[in-house]
Amino acid sequence: MRAMASAEEERLVRALAPHLDGGEEDARCFARDLPRELDLKDAYLDDAEGVAAIASHLPPTLQSLSLDSNDIGDEGAVAIAPHLPPTLQRLCLHY
Repeated sequence: MRAMASAEEERLVRALAPHLDGGEEDARCFARDLPRELDLKDAYLDDAEGVAAIASHLPPTLQSLSLDSNDIGDEGAVAIAPHLPPTLQRLCLHY
């Protein structure tokens, strides 16, 4: 059984949910490996707005972030770049 979500995770889930077809349920599924990993591959984030919404909520201990197969464009990559923590070791932005 998984421990209760941290306040940090809850903030990210609330920011992400409006940008996913499955809302909060999908957001919780994608956030399951926080605080070290966030895999948003195929999350159907269709623009930079979704990425910008979560950018300031990335955990400071994040080591891996995948935004593969989302249509975030260059604007999304630029929006998230200043918020990437120094602990990040893996970043996937294939879009």
